[in-house]
Amino acid sequence: LNGDVILESTVGEENMDSATIGAGATVKRGYTADAAIVSEPSAPPYPLAIVPVSSGLWWVGVTVTGKASHAATRGETFRAGGLGAEVAVNAIDKGVYLFNAIRKLEDEWGLTKKHDLFKPGHFTILGGVITGGPEGVQVPFFISDYCTIEYCIWYHPEEDPEAVKNEFETYIHHAVQLDEWLREHPPKLEWRVNWPAYSIDRDHAICKALAKAHEEAAENSAFAGPPKFAGFYAVCDAAFLSRDGVASVVYGPGSLLQAHAIDEYIEIDELMVATKTYALVTMDWCEVSS
Repeated sequence: LNGDVILESTVGEENMDSATIGAGATVKRGYTADAAIVSEPSAPPYPLAIVPVSSGLWWVGVTVTGKASHAATRGETFRAGGLGAEVAVNAIDKGVYLFNAIRKLEDEWGLTKKHDLFKPGHFTILGGVITGGPEGVQVPFFISDYCTIEYCIWYHPEEDPEAVKNEFETYIHHAVQLDEWLREHPPKLEWRVNWPAYSIDRDHAICKALAKAHEEAAENSAFAGPPKFAGFYAVCDAAFLSRDGVASVVYGPGSLLQAHAIDEYIEIDELMVATKTYALVTMDWCEVSS
């Protein structure tokens, strides 16, 4: 080869710290390149697609507080004629109220956030972890005084992360105005991590070289023909490589439909075509001495 090839296997992705200890650190330490192919799974929706763009991701914790008391007083807290918040407020009830309100924003996004490389409805707001109860003891004999919901906000790649943050905060502010307790005790939002989107022009030289290599490698296989283009369902290290000046694209065997699930796997036919594609695009990009 007339050029250099760097094979990177980095840490930090699954604990959301790739920006500082994983791929985000490699360029800062001098491991740079003209282009990068990130071998994350291309699918869905298409196996071995060329993936020039991803969504962005915010991780935010939403915590509501309540007012603890004995579990036997619950009827007083919300039934007509009861003493209400004078006695107690169940934070889990307030968390459910917010959860349902945020679902309405998610439904709205399904109609309004659109991108030609993503399926309609892709951009979502996942309440992925819920914790709550009485502080210091996990038994149901108290009315709960806290509830925290951890959210993954999958946002449009062309949106400013700060604008997404502001939209979410503004929506919650309006939602809590409809609840007597939350108006006076608004939820606490903790913006934990922003994983940026990445985007590269579909006509970029690395995309063209990858498409040519795939078409040659896929001859006489189930993946024959020009590759399709699609958006990456999740986030990946291409974001940090692109941010630091390395033009990056995703292409790889497997599907995120099997990722983080029981019995993860990739199809052998996809693995073989992808391996040939990586070899061919490397020889084409770096050129081979005669």
